[in-house]
Amino acid sequence: MNTENTETERGINSGNDNTPITQTTRDGNGPPEETSTTNSRDDINSFITVFGKIRKTVRGLSFDPLFAVRLFEKFLARSRSILTPALFESISDWFIIMGHATLVTMSGLSLLFWVMAAIKQSRGVYILYGAGYAILFLVLQFSAWKFMKAGKTLVQNSPSRLASDAFLDCLALLSGIAGILLFVNFLTYSEWSYFWTGIAAWVICDLIAYIALNPSLANISLAKEAGAGEEAIGIISFFVKAFMRIVPIAFGTGVSLFMVALLMGIFTLFGRAGNEFDGKSAIDRAALYACLPFASYIIFALYHLIIDILRAILIIPVKLDQLNDRKG
Repeated sequence: MNTENTETERGINSGNDNTPITQTTRDGNGPPEETSTTNSRDDINSFITVFGKIRKTVRGLSFDPLFAVRLFEKFLARSRSILTPALFESISDWFIIMGHATLVTMSGLSLLFWVMAAIKQSRGVYILYGAGYAILFLVLQFSAWKFMKAGKTLVQNSPSRLASDAFLDCLALLSGIAGILLFVNFLTYSEWSYFWTGIAAWVICDLIAYIALNPSLANISLAKEAGAGEEAIGIISFFVKAFMRIVPIAFGTGVSLFMVALLMGIFTLFGRAGNEFDGKSAIDRAALYACLPFASYIIFALYHLIIDILRAILIIPVKLDQLNDRKG
């Protein structure tokens, strides 16, 4: 007899009081209902459907999570097409010529300054100072000319390798941003000296970025087979060689700026007592900038001695392997 409600049938097993309980459908036939499993499957299918719709919507928007990377890649490529190695060489040569012309002018101005100081202070020994500085600037010009050419030759004869352009590209971007931030930071100070310091820091950072965009200026090439040790040497070499390439620009800029400072010192020499020390400071600093080519040459030569020692150490395992192979 069929009833409308689900019935529970108990079977009697011989020798066992615990009988299994089986739940049948309303008509007494078929498997048991699996409502919880069906609901779970429906939830999963709904989630997959919604996720698929969201994915299609995102794809329809053409969203590129690497858009900033592609933007910087285009910016670097555009910068390389404008800031070429030939342009850098032209700028460097122009600053070298300007520096040499300034040193000749400084020779005459320093003599004039000390003669005027001797008249003001009634000290004839100042004339000897003037003659000494006049000769010194001519000697420094000769030194700068010789060591500028020698330094460039050293860079050309000292190749280095990097495994990829990752370091150079990132350095170019970071140097450009650092230059702007340094300039803005120095603008917060009220003194004019900080303003010029900020300008100098900005220019130096931009020059480093320029050379990073064109590693051939530092005689650095890209080679995928370069190892970790050679990569480290290449990174260190970049900064030393970049310094060597910046020296001509710093040389021309420094001596020119302090020549202007010396002119101001000459014009104001009779303005107040003791003012000759302002002009002397300008002369001394111009002489220091004139020594940059000589100093950079010595630094680079000593640095390369260290690099050659490091390369010799790195190549020892390779040589030992070759000897073992020959013995084997």
